[in-house]
Amino acid sequence: MGSLTAFSEIITKKTNIPTKSVENVSTPIVIEAVRKSILPEMTLPKLVKEIKSANPYIGRMVSGDIKNKVDILAPKIILTTCISGKGAAVKIAQLLRNALPFMDEYNVKIRPVDITEKSNLDNILDEDEMSNLVAVVGTVDLHIQEVPFNPIDELIIGDGIRKLEKSISGLDNYYERVKLSEENMFIKILEEMLTFLDPVKAYNIVNESYLAIIKLQGVDNTTQLKNRFILHSCCMIERLIRDEILPYKNVDKLIKKEVSLYKKIKFSLIDIEESFGITIPDTEIGYIIDMFDIQQHTDCCEL
Repeated sequence: MGSLTAFSEIITKKTNIPTKSVENVSTPIVIEAVRKSILPEMTLPKLVKEIKSANPYIGRMVSGDIKNKVDILAPKIILTTCISGKGAAVKIAQLLRNALPFMDEYNVKIRPVDITEKSNLDNILDEDEMSNLVAVVGTVDLHIQEVPFNPIDELIIGDGIRKLEKSISGLDNYYERVKLSEENMFIKILEEMLTFLDPVKAYNIVNESYLAIIKLQGVDNTTQLKNRFILHSCCMIERLIRDEILPYKNVDKLIKKEVSLYKKIKFSLIDIEESFGITIPDTEIGYIIDMFDIQQHTDCCEL
């Protein structure tokens, strides 16, 4: 604010501590700056650049044209999904809460769901909630009539956040977003979702495993498959570090059916196991088999 922007130079001269100042700071930006500053790979110039460019999940509110929130009675519902059930769906819900800070103001509720429940949505939502369902977000489309599906890909490289903002608030461009590369955007999303893993390290190692699998299996390298695999695997690593293993019904039967794919995936996950000191059980590999099996069938259908 005003002449206070010169304080960084004064502090540096008096203390010999490298210091930078940033204008127009809000409480969320301060919290984000503190969080980013403890990342191992963060530098002061990089931190200043990221804060100045405005984190895409903080955003800058556009003045005016905000509807009267007092009129909102029934909550709007967003469902989040993932291929392994509620695991990554919970993380996606957390991501959305950070990406859309006005959710509480518009009485929006987020429900992570298990994809095994998709054929029985009546047990998940009552009639009123179904009528207020505004979107499904994640890696699995529940194919609910007149309810848009926003794949995780669009949140990373597309305009999925803007579409959700418009669905919720009725306004377009409610928040400004900074255009970033696909890789940088994904790393920023992982920063929001991961609790204690280094997002850059996790992204790079998991991406190498992904590239190894598609090469061995001979499937197309699609953005959707890549994003699903990296998102699922990073969440899986954190689960296994905490000794939380997802169950998979009849995994032995699946492995016998897909023994070739199983061996390729298991081999490609060795670097992940060694890098993070974990052992990936067959139940977790089962979900990855499903992921690549679905992609392979999609490729065959397109042919």
